Amino acid sequence: MKNHKLIFVILTGLALGGCKASDEAQQPGIAEPIEVKYIEKAKLSDLIKLDYRYLPLQTGSGQLIGAINRLIIRDSSIYIFDASLAKKGYRFDRQGRLMFSFGETGSGPGEYTLPMDMAVTDNEIAVADNNFSVLFFNKKGEFIKEITTDYWIYELIPFADQQFLVYSPTDYSPNGLEETFVLRIMSADCSRSIKGFFPYEEGLDDYNLSGHMTFYNGIYSYAKPLLGEVYAIDREMNLMPRYQFDFGDHSWPVDIRELKDDDDRLEEVRKNEEVMSVMHEFLENERYLMFQTIMTTPENKNKKLLSAEDFWWCLYKKGSKQCYAIHHIVNDMDGEVFDFPIATHRNWLISVLYPEELQANVAARTNESPDNYDGQPTDSLATTDNPVLLFFELKDNIRL
Repeated sequence: MKNHKLIFVILTGLALGGCKASDEAQQPGIAEPIEVKYIEKAKLSDLIKLDYRYLPLQTGSGQLIGAINRLIIRDSSIYIFDASLAKKGYRFDRQGRLMFSFGETGSGPGEYTLPMDMAVTDNEIAVADNNFSVLFFNKKGEFIKEITTDYWIYELIPFADQQFLVYSPTDYSPNGLEETFVLRIMSADCSRSIKGFFPYEEGLDDYNLSGHMTFYNGIYSYAKPLLGEVYAIDREMNLMPRYQFDFGDHSWPVDIRELKDDDDRLEEVRKNEEVMSVMHEFLENERYLMFQTIMTTPENKNKKLLSAEDFWWCLYKKGSKQCYAIHHIVNDMDGEVFDFPIATHRNWLISVLYPEELQANVAARTNESPDNYDGQPTDSLATTDNPVLLFFELKDNIRL
């Protein structure tokens, strides 16, 4: 197999603006049952196209990105937020060169306590802080204003008429904590909730796992991870069935919604469950829905930290009747490890390679054949101090 060429300039020619809403956006209320087929092992070459591309992020000295929690492509730019380590936002051009950074921790103007999420609108960049506030910056990274809220914000997505779609606990404030989550439409000035609803059933607090929101091609979607359900959200905040994934033998043993008034039976189900699936990291592009499934088993159900062995990649091509859940993906192609994507753009999936991963991969390849290893093009990526973005596409027709 020929070595894959390292491509640094990748976004030229891609239209980075919005897309025309599809027919699906106009008729989102049709539920579609999808069978999940479990595949223990698959080759990477059976899943993705050969034209995958790398984009090293260039920040200069003293500007190191620790982790990427949110990535948004808009305005012919790449917006990135590191809410974990650097706790800063960044705007890059299409060659991966830093244009500016914005925000920092502190108590002064334009500073936050613990950033939770970032959203990019037509004119502003919004950062949700766990100190019950939303900070706004202009497209040059200059601080504009800060507005307080009366609830904690987990996810923040631009909505209609300069509003925001917000996912948050029902009541997380200085007065107390209630772990029941709610979707809200937040007003343009973030001062009030215009409309909201509870995505979960009353009486099932132990099973109300955090859901996932996404926006793509005119469709706002919300996934109920425990039940394998995906809903479309319209501009009036109506929740309409979109997809239902059937995990077969890996589904919950009963429909827990029927047991909300039977505490003893709920406890029995919780203790005796052997295998269950929980949707995680829900994403969408033009052709595919993607998510990870956390496969809980008797061996890992009490683990505090799940490993890669507990996750399955799930790929569903829109319009088909089957979703593949893949446990192990064997990298039989030249290049680096393909991690689960954190963002999409048109047909592209975007995942992140961190410096420590790249360096470990080079060391492993060298140790396998220390006398004969002559390197490969991606080895040069290991010299970077910042993450590298990996753009790749799934094949049009995957057959496993």
